[in-house]
Amino acid sequence: LPNKLQDQIDKFESEVSTDMVVCKTRYFRDNLNNQLGILQKVEFSDNSDYLSLYLSRIGVWCTNSALIKKSSLGEVKFLEGQIDAHEWLFFLKLMINGAKVSSVNVVLVNKRIHSSSIGNLNMKLKVPSLLESRITVYNMLLSYEHEKRLDYINLLISDINSLLRTAAKNGLFSEYLKTIAVFKLSIYQF
Repeated sequence: LPNKLQDQIDKFESEVSTDMVVCKTRYFRDNLNNQLGILQKVEFSDNSDYLSLYLSRIGVWCTNSALIKKSSLGEVKFLEGQIDAHEWLFFLKLMINGAKVSSVNVVLVNKRIHSSSIGNLNMKLKVPSLLESRITVYNMLLSYEHEKRLDYINLLISDINSLLRTAAKNGLFSEYLKTIAVFKLSIYQF
């Protein structure tokens, strides 16, 4: 929306220690009159635990919803070659590396959904990237020194369980078995 950048810059100026300012996203199909709803299923606040919101998938944001200070990026980059989950992984790496997130709790981005969106790709194509990104985040969380580390791991495991069910339903048994091996799980646990 026309005021997106200014609203986010204003937030940076009022909270100088902030590394990234996010906003809400509204999905639409074909034209703005065909609104599909807001991506975030939660209200952002100054006290939000953005890492928890992102891992639980109720407070995720899209690439175009974030404004990030260049100095806060460090060595964090998008993982090339992934079919899906590259932005999910990117934002989690930033937060785990200590990026302080703040928000403008209003819709500042409209995002078109169409038949060739990555979100509409066949799950058989997406699941390997989705699981690979979760394993990367899991390994990062294992060494993450934070009082809520186990809570974050549990949120991630819940998300992985959902993906494992999807993998099994789509006949991706090698991905399923590879993933449960990483977590040293028996087939019966999940």
